Amino acid sequence: MVWVLTAAEFGPAWASEVLWHTREVRAPVVCHRTLNLEGSDLGAGNPGRIHARIDFSLPSAVQRREIWVQHLPSTAPLDPAIDLTDIAARFEFSGGSIRNAAVTAAFIAAGRGENISAVHLLQAVQRELRKQGRLIKAGDFPELRD
Repeated sequence: MVWVLTAAEFGPAWASEVLWHTREVRAPVVCHRTLNLEGSDLGAGNPGRIHARIDFSLPSAVQRREIWVQHLPSTAPLDPAIDLTDIAARFEFSGGSIRNAAVTAAFIAAGRGENISAVHLLQAVQRELRKQGRLIKAGDFPELRD
């Protein structure tokens, strides 16, 4: 038996609690932490339980553009004026955050009966930044000014 914990589902406190209660179990425990919270250490209260930490760096701007392309398929009603290279360069997101923003932009556009535009993408990026608790600077979104 292998225990698999995903900290993103329930938070680091929950995963740490489960690790604490499973300390007597001799079965391997895999702890999958997908949170981007530095200083959130699942192993702090569980010395000897976490043997390896693997950090995944954020994708480069070129990779982010490709991820945007993958999550905005050619069959989606896209405004041809969208500059994904610019959006990928301006906002450092993980692949999962890009996917979330792409889906959000599609829902915003569909709700308005419009093609997905740069404005929809930027509104979705703002929402994703808010969800992550990241700073939103008005200067990063000149296209959204009235």
